[in-house]
Amino acid sequence: QRQMCIRDSSKGMIQRLAIVSALINEPEILFLDEPLSGLDPVGRKIIKEVLLDFKKRGGTVLFSSHILGLLQQLPLLQSNPFPLSSV
Repeated sequence: QRQMCIRDSSKGMIQRLAIVSALINEPEILFLDEPLSGLDPVGRKIIKEVLLDFKKRGGTVLFSSHILGLLQQLPLLQSNPFPLSSV
């Protein structure tokens, strides 16, 4: 059985690993930069579901992105009192 190095993984797989690593200790707040970057449509769906589950369990997600259209797809924004805007 071959062990895989992280550096040999795709950007999407590294992104998934980073989010899982951030969630492993059950934080109250999760800070993400470009959380959907490098993910294929299936990966985006999985990450959206993971983040929604985190929110339902009482977690807070803070994130940044320059692609507002993708972030508007996140179910986390449905109850956001602050409108999306570019700075």
